[in-house]
Amino acid sequence: MKPYKTDLPKNVFSIAFWCRILSWKYWVRLPKRLKTKWYWSIWKRTTGKKRYGIGVLESFARCGEDLIALHIWKEVLGRSGYPNYLDIGAHHPEYESNTCLFYKNGSRGINIEPDPMLFERFLIQRPEDINLNFGIGFEKNEEAEFFVMQTPTLNTFSREVMEQMVNIDRHKLNRIIKIPMRTIVSVLDEHGNKTPDFVSIDVEGLDDQIVKSWDFVKYRPAIFCIETGVSRENYAKIAGLMMKSGYMPFESTNLNTFFVEGKLLKERE
Repeated sequence: MKPYKTDLPKNVFSIAFWCRILSWKYWVRLPKRLKTKWYWSIWKRTTGKKRYGIGVLESFARCGEDLIALHIWKEVLGRSGYPNYLDIGAHHPEYESNTCLFYKNGSRGINIEPDPMLFERFLIQRPEDINLNFGIGFEKNEEAEFFVMQTPTLNTFSREVMEQMVNIDRHKLNRIIKIPMRTIVSVLDEHGNKTPDFVSIDVEGLDDQIVKSWDFVKYRPAIFCIETGVSRENYAKIAGLMMKSGYMPFESTNLNTFFVEGKLLKERE
């Protein structure tokens, strides 16, 4: 599958481009999801291209998160190569993936995807990764309800989030299935007892719960990329937890926020 693309005209300085996107009638009729798509398409071609090389290098992430992580890894922390990773709520091995770029350049890691149908793709397209088909919770071997939405990127373990998406945002619920759960510490202990360099967390409404359950004494990754763009309250909650654990907010794409180990930043000053 090819990296994420849009049909937005490439020349942002053309009169036709701005006449099209500045028309109030056009924006009023656009669905919210498409507005977000176009906004980030412009961001990729301006700020993203100038600062992070988006458009010059291949990116598979939704808003260039893979290239931002690579920029932090190489330019800010001074590391070489590509980071190994832990992708929680991995969704797809290529489409809107924050770790596909690293895999294609020789790095390896762990992908956790609870949806059985989405998980099958990882076995085919990311065979050299450790691919795990369960959810992340607070206790081993418990089961939880997993709400499978018509739009797979919105799948969630949170009933509250699901009800909001169905009742307010008018998304459709396809089915509810039972999924086994594991703690994140037990996963890392079992698979090499090694700290990942880069962690991506995208679990639709329960990201802060995973942060709360993380053992920051035993495992301290260099970079976290966490979905915080649901609301200001969600950002404040996650940012507070991360800063309390010694991580500093470093960059944001409005959908995801990057947190970097504070000690590593001080070492580079």
